[in-house]
Amino acid sequence: MKVIDHVGTAQTVTYLPPEVLELIIDHLRHRRRPIAAQKDLWACCLVAKEWYETTIKHLYDAPVLSPRNFTEFAITLSPRVASRVRRVGLEDFVQHLDMGSLAYESKKSTTARLISRTKNSLRTFVAPAVSFSTTSLAPLSRCSRLEYLDLSRDSYDFKLVQLMRSIKSIRNLTWLSLPKDCIAHYHDSVYKPLEQQGQEFWPIMLQSLQLNEHHFEPTAWQWKALLASLPPVLTNLSFRNCTSYDAFDHVAVADQIVPQVKTLVISVNRGDDTYYLNQLVKPFPNITKLTVPAITSWIFKNFIFMSTENSWSLTASNTNTATPPQQMEVLVLEQSPDFVSSTHITVESLRQFVTHCPKLVRIEVPEAYFNVEEDEDYQMDLLNESLTKRAEELTDSVKLSICPDQVGIYTTQSNPNLGVGLKRSFIYRAEG
Repeated sequence: MKVIDHVGTAQTVTYLPPEVLELIIDHLRHRRRPIAAQKDLWACCLVAKEWYETTIKHLYDAPVLSPRNFTEFAITLSPRVASRVRRVGLEDFVQHLDMGSLAYESKKSTTARLISRTKNSLRTFVAPAVSFSTTSLAPLSRCSRLEYLDLSRDSYDFKLVQLMRSIKSIRNLTWLSLPKDCIAHYHDSVYKPLEQQGQEFWPIMLQSLQLNEHHFEPTAWQWKALLASLPPVLTNLSFRNCTSYDAFDHVAVADQIVPQVKTLVISVNRGDDTYYLNQLVKPFPNITKLTVPAITSWIFKNFIFMSTENSWSLTASNTNTATPPQQMEVLVLEQSPDFVSSTHITVESLRQFVTHCPKLVRIEVPEAYFNVEEDEDYQMDLLNESLTKRAEELTDSVKLSICPDQVGIYTTQSNPNLGVGLKRSFIYRAEG
């Protein structure tokens, strides 16, 4: 590249190859938070024509939307029919449309129009809280490249059957988060189609399903209808924001096995409740990763590992047939919102999990709940060494779902993410 010996103007600055510009833009996109990165990309568009042509597709690839900038964004991509603003063709660059931070800022017609404009390129869509409705289902059905659909911000005004009719033909859809209480509110209109249509009810390539149910208390036959309908390729199943364990009272007696599910997530808001997890995981014999609240009871053969507020203890059990999941490799214990801190998880309690789960090689424990005395550091080292040795032995015969450097006991420190939409989840930093 020629070095000039004077201050050049936009016309005289040496030309940079597109490959070099791509490297610069890619560095700016990933080195900062999304909002800051978006400002950097916008500035790059103003440098020169070549910079604009390289940067503009990255600027609109995953726009960071907020109540402050949404109106301008909507007018740019989807001007009203009666307006004199011309479409500029930027809608084909949008692959990830995250409207999760919006509610009344958008109208139902505006949301539907944005989905329709971006249908050829859209791969990810997070619906706003209020302005997603039946008018958006028709354009959503034409998003043939859609892979990720998050409708968890609201309950909306349509039934689950209507939603499935719209998205069932989207062959690339692999991740789906359903609207709030969409199963709990419409018992007859949901479970009857589930029972009649079975696995044909869901998108054919669905791999991850998340239910967001506050008032979820299905009967045994409703559990059976739901579990029997799950697609054969579905490996990840999540139950989020359940009010209590009452939702799972009849899951064990439903007598329905779901062997394809490998990852199971249970989120219960109330922390003063207990439940025998062996009953909960009975329909899922092949799970390799289990995420559950830390305030829970577990039956270890002829012992019950009881959790009551601030203490866990082993007591005698009336049964010796209940065992934890034998295929489980990862156990994640989540912190309850009702208990900021607790001291009920000890080294001995973790040893019980390791002893009775033959393939368990990684445990994540909330730091606020972990009680390790100074003289127990040596025992923790021994426990970690035993997990490392177990992982090495298992690797010789089976393929583990995690890497060798991820094996061990990890403490997690929960922090609410400042992002929204796709990034609006509880993230944690796991430390060995």
